[in-house]
Amino acid sequence: MRRMGLWKWVIAAGVSALAVGCEKKPEPPKYEPREPPKFKVPTAATRPAGPTGTVPAGVTSAGGPLEDPPIRSSRPAGGALRFAAPNGWVPKPRRPMTVQVYALPKVEGELEDADLAVSHFPEMKNIPLARQIERWCAQFEQPDGRPGVEVVRQWTLEGGRSPTTIIDICGRYRPGPAMGRRASPRERYRMLAAEIRTDAGPWYVKLIGPEKTVSHWKEAFLKFVSAGDEGQGVRAGPS
Repeated sequence: MRRMGLWKWVIAAGVSALAVGCEKKPEPPKYEPREPPKFKVPTAATRPAGPTGTVPAGVTSAGGPLEDPPIRSSRPAGGALRFAAPNGWVPKPRRPMTVQVYALPKVEGELEDADLAVSHFPEMKNIPLARQIERWCAQFEQPDGRPGVEVVRQWTLEGGRSPTTIIDICGRYRPGPAMGRRASPRERYRMLAAEIRTDAGPWYVKLIGPEKTVSHWKEAFLKFVSAGDEGQGVRAGPS
């Protein structure tokens, strides 16, 4: 009997110890803090080269990000035509997409000078002139309501190295928007525009202003265009 009582006591003690062990919660694991990894800013010497051995897009050779891309300009890099302005033409600051800009003094009785701009667009080699003419003519309203393409005059300027076409249109001129604002229409305006087709893309010379002022400078305009292409002669075309 004493032996049986002893066994009961051992079994009871074991059950109590097991219960206490089950109730004890395991301690959470301890994590040692780690320092964040350190990265080195790539430099021109360590940066991987692009597919053609150039610096990858989006970074400069100094390792920093690129700034905003510059405004595209039509300033030619090589093989440029050279235009020499005659006396009396006043140079003006270049506008976007222009190479040269001049003010041609107004004649007596007019309120504004005429504006002449030279542009070069290498990427427009395959754009037909007819598309440009349509765009230019859309800026001129006719008194009888006819579209400008029905009244525009067009002829070839001879004597140059490159095919050159002259466009002439008059009417109520509606300038395109400038600096976010659309200028008011101008009555009795005239535009003389020249397209010079070269292997490096077309050149455009546009003269816009009051009709009398543009007519006054017409011959100087044609000589300016012809000289820019190193032409030997000018056929004036319609007056």
